[in-house]
Amino acid sequence: YYTNAEMNLAINEANRLFVLLTLCLEKSVSFSLSSGTTWYTDLRGTLTDFILPLRVTASNVRVSPSNFSELDCLSDTWEAATGTPTQYAQRGFNALAIYPHPSGSGTSLSITYAFEPAALSSDSDIPEIPLEHHPDLVDCAVYLCRLKEGGQEFQKGLAFYGRFLDACTKY
Repeated sequence: YYTNAEMNLAINEANRLFVLLTLCLEKSVSFSLSSGTTWYTDLRGTLTDFILPLRVTASNVRVSPSNFSELDCLSDTWEAATGTPTQYAQRGFNALAIYPHPSGSGTSLSITYAFEPAALSSDSDIPEIPLEHHPDLVDCAVYLCRLKEGGQEFQKGLAFYGRFLDACTKY
């Protein structure tokens, strides 16, 4: 009833949704900062699978998450402040602001971030999420496929989606 392409799309959507809801996939990288630069606006160009930072350090010292309202309250000119980074703020998936920004070169951040799983393209591909949650992807995929049917079939699919969401909250 469903094409192979529809099933693959549904499994991939379920896989991405599971990772987004649980942040279960982590990767650590060293991210070089440029002298005098506050904004890094092409994160997805550099870290192509980036979802959001989980832990950030500079010289083994924690760099705390913040938001733009808090940074604006610190100073009207926070974007011009220089020093050792103590805070960061994220805008969407693609922009990161560092406060204060380094005045010289050679500063890097150690960023542990949640990453987007690789797309599954063949039946032999194995999802990167923990093995015990692979059946949960099937539950979500059944729900996603049944969306197009509407009515009673959609209603029956809600139970599958509920099981999927329960699994996400238990991770």
